[in-house]
Amino acid sequence: MKSCRYKLAWLMLIDTNSKRLPLANNDVWTSNMHLNSAPRSCLPWLGKVGDRFRQHLITLAERLAGISPQDGDTRPAGEESGFTQPPTTVTGLTVLLLAAVLWLLLTGTLDAQELITGALVTVVVGALAFARSGIFAGLRWSFILPGALLAYLGVFGIALVRSNIDVARRVLSPDLPIRPGVVRVRTGLTSALGRLLLANSITLTPGTLTVDVEDDLLTIHWIDCPPGVDMDAATAAIAADFERYLRLIAR
Repeated sequence: MKSCRYKLAWLMLIDTNSKRLPLANNDVWTSNMHLNSAPRSCLPWLGKVGDRFRQHLITLAERLAGISPQDGDTRPAGEESGFTQPPTTVTGLTVLLLAAVLWLLLTGTLDAQELITGALVTVVVGALAFARSGIFAGLRWSFILPGALLAYLGVFGIALVRSNIDVARRVLSPDLPIRPGVVRVRTGLTSALGRLLLANSITLTPGTLTVDVEDDLLTIHWIDCPPGVDMDAATAAIAADFERYLRLIAR
């Protein structure tokens, strides 16, 4: 299975397959960035409009990145790494709900004009994102979901503060105590959404950066990698706290 780097989840995929990079356990990771340029159309009319708009964005990004057409996707037609679930009515409504909630949070008002504008924006976003909304099939809908989200945000906030303090301490220390290395961690999350959330949680906390996601393995650049660290120890140190709560949110 091709490796998939989760960067822009709704509009683009970044896949990897040819640059060599040493790991902490002397394994070798291969990667070559290119953009998936074959989005599927899932709505008769709005889906086509969304796909065309997204295709223009992808083409522009490829040109800016200097990626030639011959470097494009070599996978069989219809196979989209990381987005294997087709969009459904439920996933489409999920996108609409998230867009509406985000609009309300950004505007902070229930004024009629803002609500009407928000409804229009939500419909446009839903149309553009519907073809990629299948990723939300991994969401665990249950009565504990709101509480799980709040708990996860709390855990992530604490980790964010701790990691910022830790990195600042290392940078300001005269002897610069860093041992950078690349390690692999294993995740029990099985959905594209779960792995996306985990990979970005690791990246957003200073000191760790998700380099690649391939099946249940995440390749992580770690600012303080202990010599000879194994996969289990790296998983416990980097991903375990996030994953414990993410399991309540996504599969």
